[in-house]
Amino acid sequence: MKVKLEAAPDFLKGLKGQDVEISLSSLTVSCDALRAGEQTININADPDRAAALIAKFRSLPGVVSAGWTSGVVEMDRSVRFAAADWRDGDKLSKDRLATAIANVLSKTLSAKSSSTFGTPIPEN
Repeated sequence: MKVKLEAAPDFLKGLKGQDVEISLSSLTVSCDALRAGEQTININADPDRAAALIAKFRSLPGVVSAGWTSGVVEMDRSVRFAAADWRDGDKLSKDRLATAIANVLSKTLSAKSSSTFGTPIPEN
């Protein structure tokens, strides 16, 4: 989000209870931000909620722009796949994805999975 400097404190207060992660390093006001009068605040959110949050943030006073960034991705530990195969309607099927990952890890590590995404591990 790119926010006018004078609006930044109110914008940040408005994020309370939104279940988002704010990048601490983006809260430092640089000389460039002071000159421009605008600060870029990096926010991470659940992908299922991100589009709605961006639409909401665009309508807030003092927000200059809101949208997606490329972010920081470590390609050494990432897996790329077509999203269409892992969706239930318009949402990512987290259970199917977690099960697939657990199956791969079980084979790779010669281990047995003890739970699936969203399901607590039973106590013995």
